Amino acid sequence: MVPTWQFIWTKVARQGRGGALGDEDEIEAAFVEALETCRPWQGFWTGCADRAVAERVNAGLILEAAGHQVRDLRSRVGGEDPPDCEGWIDARWCGVEVTELIDQKTLKASLKGREQFLMWTGEQLVDALQDRVRRKDKAWKGGPYERNFLVILTDEFALTSDVVHRHLRGEAFRAELLTDLHLGLSYEPSPNPSDQPGLPPALCMPLNSTLGASAVVSSSVDLPATG
Repeated sequence: MVPTWQFIWTKVARQGRGGALGDEDEIEAAFVEALETCRPWQGFWTGCADRAVAERVNAGLILEAAGHQVRDLRSRVGGEDPPDCEGWIDARWCGVEVTELIDQKTLKASLKGREQFLMWTGEQLVDALQDRVRRKDKAWKGGPYERNFLVILTDEFALTSDVVHRHLRGEAFRAELLTDLHLGLSYEPSPNPSDQPGLPPALCMPLNSTLGASAVVSSSVDLPATG
């Protein structure tokens, strides 16, 4: 999916929170750049030439969609990641890593003109998510943080909120250092045509973590209403 212009504008407007944008000319230039740099296939979360800014903006969107209060989220200086960004989340100083869930085989074929997508099974989805947790579950350069978040973004065509909710029911992921796990999906239209475009679906996924006093940090798969 290519992001709607409203969603692109939302992301461009949020770039200014980190001091990256100034006057109207800079904002307009950033909007044009976002349109030009969107990946033509499964590119919902793309649209920014600066990877660090894209990670920060997308992370903030998903964390807010999941119900968190996010303040002063900022990118880490180049070479000082992980984590990709840090800030105040629910009044706690936290680190946030950002990664993407995408099937490389179908993506490469689609970008070459043979458009296709993967019909994910529950086993494939669980394995792929756990693999990304494993890759990011390592010592961070920043901190110390009160919470260690991992935000996984996906624009896989077949991974709608209903499908993901069904596949992940009863599942819990394993980590040692990560404390919170969120999955951000592509924007889904509201069943009410009068609704204005809002934040994309965000899932808070169960994570069995050895860090902290509680073994289970996130207790359920939560699907907030989409706008």
